[in-house]
Amino acid sequence: MQRGIGILCLAALAFALWPSETASVVAQLTAERVVVVAAANNAESRGVAEAYCQFRQFPLDRIIEVEFPAGVTLSRAVWEDQTRVQVVAGVRSVDPEQKVTDVVLVYGTPLAVAAWEDDRELKDWESYYQKAMDDGVLRLNNALKVLGQLGGQEPAAVQLPINLADLRAVFQQQIELAQKAAAGKPKEEQATANAQLQSQVQAVAGLFPFMNSLQQQIQAGGDNLAAIQNQLQYLRGRSEVLTQTIQYLEKMPASYEREATMIALLEQGGGLLDVLTWLQRQMDLVQMNDSMASLDSEMALMFWGEYRRIGSVPNFLNPAFDGSPLRNAYRTLKVSRIDGATADVAKKLIERTREAESVTDFQGNAYLDLRGIQSGDPMLVQTENWLRAVGEQLKAVSGLKVEVEASAKLFQPGQCPDALIYLGWYSLGKYIDSCTFKPGAIAYHLVPGDALRLRDAEQQGWCRNLLEAGATRVVGSVGEAVPVLISIDPTAKQTPMAINIVTAELSDGMIIFAVP
Repeated sequence: MQRGIGILCLAALAFALWPSETASVVAQLTAERVVVVAAANNAESRGVAEAYCQFRQFPLDRIIEVEFPAGVTLSRAVWEDQTRVQVVAGVRSVDPEQKVTDVVLVYGTPLAVAAWEDDRELKDWESYYQKAMDDGVLRLNNALKVLGQLGGQEPAAVQLPINLADLRAVFQQQIELAQKAAAGKPKEEQATANAQLQSQVQAVAGLFPFMNSLQQQIQAGGDNLAAIQNQLQYLRGRSEVLTQTIQYLEKMPASYEREATMIALLEQGGGLLDVLTWLQRQMDLVQMNDSMASLDSEMALMFWGEYRRIGSVPNFLNPAFDGSPLRNAYRTLKVSRIDGATADVAKKLIERTREAESVTDFQGNAYLDLRGIQSGDPMLVQTENWLRAVGEQLKAVSGLKVEVEASAKLFQPGQCPDALIYLGWYSLGKYIDSCTFKPGAIAYHLVPGDALRLRDAEQQGWCRNLLEAGATRVVGSVGEAVPVLISIDPTAKQTPMAINIVTAELSDGMIIFAVP
């Protein structure tokens, strides 16, 4: 479920600074709501689990020990067929009333679940999309054939794979030929020809050509402007409803029923061109076998029924789903990880949390490390703009001193004292010890696969070193690094321990190293 669209993709996390005292945040978590997962036959893993339970004064029977295979990455087949079954049984044994809301993974447990090694899921989804694409191409060719007959120049049949840029050019040419041919017909035949033309244009491109045509007529002026404006307003409203419905569906877990509905809505709005564009993206996702995930994300979904492992899955714990019945329909667990290069580092994370929770007056700085990108790759520019906007938010409402490195340089060693928040990106495998962290500090450096190097002493990964350097909460990824979105409540207490870190999507490779 790792997103396979380049090194960076947008929208993985939401940081919300809630108006709550630190003590109340801690008090919300009770023993019956927590299960701690440790590696069986691993004394150090058990030791970290016990240290957490002692810290929170939870009974040790909240710990379940699971027989994980050795290594940081689990086989997908082993996880689905063996380990997941064991985990679910273990949780149910200590949670018969289904009160558990939080899972705590500790040192010694794997970090990731690999992509599918077999085609048990890939084959069915590839077949589904292929049949949908074949149907779309057949209907597209029928529409282009009619346009060609109207214009007197029938185009060559479209075949898969489709070059959508060339196809749009052919479509535009056929429209122009058909319009010219219709204008040359006797008046009594023009209405029929134009109706045929409009029907095929709508089938291929949906509502957009008509909206563009109406806008051009309004700009040109003339008669019946009021009627044209009303028609344009109607089409805009319909298009907006379709867009909002599609956006809502995109937040739903993938299913054959959801995909069929998506295809129908896309066809209404953007015609067969939009349908085939979307289907090609879905086919690419399947063919890339985009099914790697963090173990943490898989744990969050352990009580879901059937769901697709390919692609990403919405996190119904995210504030975007407040009040949504979907949250009740999909029992989703919040997962945190107490981990590090060694068991000792993991235990120190607990101690830093204890210290942070005793602080009543947080004083410190926020550091944002940008790249200085102003143009070029839209994804890189978008990430840079996001970080820049976060800096402005923090300056406006956090009460922290905010320092921004806006050039291509990195913050240098020792340059960031008293750090409570650190966000940066682009230094892959080249950690720089720039921050001196205060208890409660949050740190996230956006680089691909960094969390997988957590236990590799030869690597200068950011997750590993940020934890050792003293950050209290660290965000990382086992796959492609994913930029985050931050929203900050202006009325909130300026208390880093009250910041709630919740992913927007699950099965996307993200890990939150923190003590719940």
